[in-house]
Amino acid sequence: MAVFRQAIAVTDGNYIAEANLGSALFAAGQKEEGLAHYREALRLHAPALAYHRQAAREAEERGEDAVAIQHYGKVLTLVPTDAGVRERLGGVLLRTGEYGRALAQFNEALRYEREAVQPRLGIARALVGLGRMAEARGLLEAVLQMEPANEEAGALLRSFPPGAD
Repeated sequence: MAVFRQAIAVTDGNYIAEANLGSALFAAGQKEEGLAHYREALRLHAPALAYHRQAAREAEERGEDAVAIQHYGKVLTLVPTDAGVRERLGGVLLRTGEYGRALAQFNEALRYEREAVQPRLGIARALVGLGRMAEARGLLEAVLQMEPANEEAGALLRSFPPGAD
């Protein structure tokens, strides 16, 4: 911790030192002080985070999935709890056929937004890609219990071939 405190003392706007000190303090049980340093790291790095979010979306629109993945990854290094970025990254990974990685991103998004439907739909799509149809079916049925009018879940269920489990 002393190294990070020294780095903060002798540099201006060192979001990396702030984030590392926050992490060390949090791990040491000094959660309030750790969170204060995390918040400072986010404040200092906000312009870069906004840039990476925008660059990722623009890369998606251009079909440059590898670039989008890289930019979303940069955001998640500092804000790992950003469920929206995890969902978008999961969507890009689905398009590239990286179903296992997509599944991991959607599961993390669901961890931070427990009642959200979108990560569940992403998980179901990833499960279909992995050939785990029975799990996908069960999840989609659960989504329809949460939101009976969810057209995406219904359409995905209807797309399953007969006896696909």
